[in-house]
Amino acid sequence: MRNICLSFFFFFCTFSLLFAQPIVNLGNDTTVCNGSSVLFNAGNNGASFIWSTGETTQTISVNNSGTYWVDVTNVGGTSRDSIVLSVIDSAIFIVRDTVICGGLVSLSINGDPNGTYFWWDAPSSGNLLGTGQQLNKTFFSDTTLYIESRVVSAQLSAGRTAPGGTASGNYYSVSTISG
Repeated sequence: MRNICLSFFFFFCTFSLLFAQPIVNLGNDTTVCNGSSVLFNAGNNGASFIWSTGETTQTISVNNSGTYWVDVTNVGGTSRDSIVLSVIDSAIFIVRDTVICGGLVSLSINGDPNGTYFWWDAPSSGNLLGTGQQLNKTFFSDTTLYIESRVVSAQLSAGRTAPGGTASGNYYSVSTISG
C-alpha cells in the first residue's frame, strides 16, 4: 500500500483599508450679545457626535458663555475641535444714523472711561480703525463705522455733527462717512 500525502497550502492575505479621520472646524472664538444664540456645526454628515453639552447631533445652538467642544467619530477615528463663546451685555445706544462729509473726522464715545472700545469698518471680520473713546481719521470714500463696546452703556457724539448710530449685535453702526 502506498502512502499518499496531500498537502494543501493556504495563503492568508491581510489588508486594511485606510480611512481618514474626520476634519472638524468649529471656526474662530466668537463673541455675541446677551440674548443671541450661535449655531455650531461639526460637519461630517453620517459621523457620530458627542458635544461637551452631552448632545449627540451634528449641530447645537448655544447662548451661554463657555468653551464648547465636539468629538466627531467615523470609521477613520475620532477628531475634536473646541470653540470659546463669550456672551456680553449689550451696550445701549439711543442714536440715529448720521451722514458726515469726508475729510478729517473726529468721533467720540461718552461712556465708562474704563470701558474698552474698538472702531471697525465692518461688523465682523473688518479692519480695526482704532481703539479707545475717540477716533480721529481721514476718510476719502463712503465708510460705515462700527464700535465694539465692552461696557454696559455709552453715548456717542461726533465732533462736527449730531450723534448717530444703530445697534447691531455687539457692534454698533455709528456713522456713514461720505467721501
